Amino acid sequence: MRTLPLFQTGPATTNFQECCACGKTLMRVVDMVHIINGGNDVLHPDDEPLYEPDAGDCGCFPIGADCARRLGMQWTFLAPRYRQGVI
Repeated sequence: MRTLPLFQTGPATTNFQECCACGKTLMRVVDMVHIINGGNDVLHPDDEPLYEPDAGDCGCFPIGADCARRLGMQWTFLAPRYRQGVI
């Protein structure tokens, strides 16, 4: 299973209108990441089916465009409302 360290220890915020990596306010939530291992790592979207949630699973959080590019867009997935074509 592939993981990548987040920029800092744990999400910068639990507010779903802010970037989980830097804490900046987001005008709209497009990209998300699944944060695991107590907030230290990001799970690759292709490995979601292999992942078994545990106590260190923080869930999915929004990430801003700049932070997503720094992390690597392959580590992000579209927010549910964008996948469903609502927006």
